[in-house]
Amino acid sequence: MNRTAELRSIIIKARQSYYFGSNPIMSDTEYDLLEAEFKSLAPNDPIFKQVGAPVPADSILEKAKHRIPMGSQDKVNSEAEFLQWCTRTNGHKIHCSLKLDGSSVAAYYENG
Repeated sequence: MNRTAELRSIIIKARQSYYFGSNPIMSDTEYDLLEAEFKSLAPNDPIFKQVGAPVPADSILEKAKHRIPMGSQDKVNSEAEFLQWCTRTNGHKIHCSLKLDGSSVAAYYENG
């Protein structure tokens, strides 16, 4: 198995374990390093277009399309990288808050 295929397989297993298992198979730091290596080898792989976990087929929940994208900081690790990320918001308001790892919620109130 070549390195690209190996990394893709490991990343898929790590995501499954993280989102659906009770014990992740690696630390966040280990995952980030493997994903960075994989991205350097296969930057256009479809796996990078996936956001979060897939919704299980038996779930009553479904993925939602948001009028304003719920953005991520793209794993920024410095103030300079954060400021660069902020410039990509094109003037949209940014709301930052604490988040439980692995979950996101957006609530829209209309007409009160």
